[in-house]
Amino acid sequence: MLSSKEWAKEVFGDCQLGDRRLTARLVEYAGRQVRKPEASSHAVCEGSGALKEGTFRFLRNERVSPEAIIEGGCAYTVKHSGDRGDVLIVEDSTTMKYQHEGTDEMGDLGGNERFPSHGFVVHTALAVERESGDIIGLMDQQYWTRAEHRPGRDARKKVPYEEKENFKWQRTSERIREMVDSTASFVWVCDREADVYEYFFDKLKHGERFIVRAAYNRVTADEYGHLWERLRAEPAVYTRSVNILQRGPVRGNNKRDGRSAREAKVEVRACGIEHSPANPYKRPPLKFNAVYVSEPNPAEGAPALEWMLLTTEPIVTNEEIERVIRGYEKRWLIEEFHRVWKTGCKTEERRLRSPGNLKRMLAILSFIAVRIMQLRSGFEARSAKSCETVMSKGHWQCLHATLEPKKEIPADPPTVLWAVMGIAKLAGWIQTKKGLPPGYLTLWKGWMELEKRTEGWEAALSLMQGITQ
Repeated sequence: MLSSKEWAKEVFGDCQLGDRRLTARLVEYAGRQVRKPEASSHAVCEGSGALKEGTFRFLRNERVSPEAIIEGGCAYTVKHSGDRGDVLIVEDSTTMKYQHEGTDEMGDLGGNERFPSHGFVVHTALAVERESGDIIGLMDQQYWTRAEHRPGRDARKKVPYEEKENFKWQRTSERIREMVDSTASFVWVCDREADVYEYFFDKLKHGERFIVRAAYNRVTADEYGHLWERLRAEPAVYTRSVNILQRGPVRGNNKRDGRSAREAKVEVRACGIEHSPANPYKRPPLKFNAVYVSEPNPAEGAPALEWMLLTTEPIVTNEEIERVIRGYEKRWLIEEFHRVWKTGCKTEERRLRSPGNLKRMLAILSFIAVRIMQLRSGFEARSAKSCETVMSKGHWQCLHATLEPKKEIPADPPTVLWAVMGIAKLAGWIQTKKGLPPGYLTLWKGWMELEKRTEGWEAALSLMQGITQ
């Protein structure tokens, strides 16, 4: 883990903002904001009038393109995605809602007449190392607003595909193609909203790989006639368990309130399919594989787990089928990104009034949210290794002196797992009987505390060395 200043320089140092001074201001501000992701722009200036003036002049500067900030940060991700084997490009959308004064210029996101919500729709692509689950970084991010009065269903059918909202999936692919030399090692992972014929056609045309959860019971060129019927006719190749995480508060039987965590016993089926559209002259048939994961005996009151995964990945062996399922299971990381972005960085509590100012702030905070996630994912991927693989000697020695003040610092560094537990304790985390690991934000708070202590630790060591000399 780089220090906050080093991280900001690495991620944003090459952003092309039209003036080197603007890039320097971006790096300086991001280095301060990343220390306190949840703090306001005022708070991270720590009472300095000059820093406050410089920060808000930057965020309000119309010459600074939010897209240029995103492109610069994504270029850093591209640089670090090579030599990692397969990389999952996990995509999804969310909304950023605001109700404070001055947001009428933004798009309509619903709400009632007295308290309408305005803001952006944001589509993000996150690069994840396939085998380890290590978060590499953002590969793309798009912002747009919705009109207050949108066309009805029949009118939307006449809108060209390139102008529809679901073109976002293909647009992300096109933008990533422009940044990299080859997409051969990339596997796009999307939920049901990406079940779009044009998107599949584009991916197959470019020879790109994907794992997409199906939403529609598409027509197939066989005696079964439809996708679900075709897969249900296949014998189960094996069974496995799927851990379903809790989502939101659980209150009674109201499904909208959330769900309880549980373990689902599922059956797995797989085969190749050919999708035959209604008009083969305008829409040629598509060939890909399907993996069907279904829960025959769900827990009482719980909806059965069911995933129909459409993919270009091979499914000849059980190991290959399992890789497809494990790849889709990592899709939840984009949901975690949205949670960390909104909760950890307080993105929907920002009160900048101009859409451009807000987008500049959100762009910077999106990379900070990724850095928060990288801390835990990097630790999990290396838990048994030396902690010097993820932190400096000064960091772990300071941590050891903090946790064990009466013990001598060992010559050999402890494991990453030891460092994780120690960092979490700095944030007040206590290990419970359930054995739940520390969350993203807990680890981040502990890491920020360790970074402050390490600065003092290294300054004290330097002073002592000067005295002894």
